[in-house]
Amino acid sequence: MPTNLNPSPEKSYVRTLRKLIGNLLSGSKFQQSLFGQAQQFFELDVQWQQEIQALQQQYEQSQTQLRTATRKTEAALTAESQQKRQQLQLAEEKYDNRRQQRYNDLHLLCQNLLELTEGSNRAETISRSSRLLGTLQLLAPSEGDQLSTVHLKYKPFYKAVLSLRLLDHLLERQLITNQYILTKHKARQQSGLGESNSYEPFRDDVQIPLLMAILLQDVGHYHPEALKMLQGEQQSTKWREFDAEERSQFLAISQQATVKFITEGIGICRYRGNSRTERDELMLREQDKQNFCITLLRMANTPGLGIGNLVRLPQVYASAVLPSRARFDYQALPKVALILKNGARAGHYDER
Repeated sequence: MPTNLNPSPEKSYVRTLRKLIGNLLSGSKFQQSLFGQAQQFFELDVQWQQEIQALQQQYEQSQTQLRTATRKTEAALTAESQQKRQQLQLAEEKYDNRRQQRYNDLHLLCQNLLELTEGSNRAETISRSSRLLGTLQLLAPSEGDQLSTVHLKYKPFYKAVLSLRLLDHLLERQLITNQYILTKHKARQQSGLGESNSYEPFRDDVQIPLLMAILLQDVGHYHPEALKMLQGEQQSTKWREFDAEERSQFLAISQQATVKFITEGIGICRYRGNSRTERDELMLREQDKQNFCITLLRMANTPGLGIGNLVRLPQVYASAVLPSRARFDYQALPKVALILKNGARAGHYDER
């Protein structure tokens, strides 16, 4: 009997989802994942910058020598200065190309995740989001040695979907006061949904940077100083528990590293074109997106009534549904609602 070479829609869906997860944090090809690239950035960025600074100094020295050159030495010094300039430009271009590649990888990951969660209407969007959350829950192990590792990889995507739907919920109930979000939301309502390849303010300027913030929230854990705290002196593969003081120190190191990676390791989109007006508009929009992303992360620990709730609430919920403990009980999942209510009463996030 001939075998069916076409995979079932469900298998294809799971394969697509697992590919997205691996693009963020992969165990087998770590350096190909975004978190792997971040770890490389944290370890080598100072070295890369020093190499560029050394080439800059060499070029400036060659320019100084050229200004005092004689007729006999002018040609040789000019050639040497041009060579130094070319070396500097190549190094700067290589550095920026690495950054742009990371930006492109992250942006594509967010776009693909949006395609799995967003529908043509509210009902379809809820259905798609529920399917993704349910699939993550079913794929996640409930016990075993790999539980912590797998949950660590799945959790950013679980948080991301919850955050998107929480944003819709708050907008629908007019609980968002952030003018940046409201302006982009109003622009979408006035123009309708754009084509997949055209600029759409709410999708491109709110949803995408929100996903960036959620997916990269823990990337600072892979900074050398943070890893040293997590692994201890024995370089353990299992992350250790912190006391209150250590946790505060770790979170400070991690958040600072995350912000550095977003601003310098990811940066903003490179403009390609000849219009100065278009370039200025793109740069301003990209900078606003980056500022929004960083604001979300910085407000997450003390959200009050602000947009930090878009990060904080999904984080609390996902940590209960996909914990890092060695074993957890599915029967205890209904208690998540109680955990959220208790946190709201304690003022950890907006009770509304």
